[in-house]
Amino acid sequence: MSWSLVALVLGEFAFVAWVLWLVGRALQERARRRAELQARLFDRFGSAQELVAFLETEQGRRLQDALSGRRGRPHARILAAVQIGVILLALGVGLFVLAWITGQNGMLAVAVVTVALAVGFLASAWASHGLSKAWGLLAGAERSRDSLRA
Repeated sequence: MSWSLVALVLGEFAFVAWVLWLVGRALQERARRRAELQARLFDRFGSAQELVAFLETEQGRRLQDALSGRRGRPHARILAAVQIGVILLALGVGLFVLAWITGQNGMLAVAVVTVALAVGFLASAWASHGLSKAWGLLAGAERSRDSLRA
């Protein structure tokens, strides 16, 4: 095994660890900002009854949906999975070409894993789209798209 291959594999692991660290920091910052917003919201109301009354209105429901981050976003997650899948597929194809040019079997193994990840992300996006459509989670997006056509 050559030192260049070892350096390449270690570099890839370091890159993945760095990306995961960045994602973790972003998620922590997002959670911190959401908690601050919720605390300010609770401070704004004089009593629990006022807060409950507000949350039962249409604006309150929209605020709850926005703060929860769960509803109204399946299309964004599906799109993100497709984007990651396409990027990984392009990277995998590039690694296949590089392995073919250099004749390194280690590079071929990394290319196969990368393409497998890409196929997994694309299959996940396809399944998520089908399930979201079947469960009616994409109905709002389709209604707004239909109104643009009219």
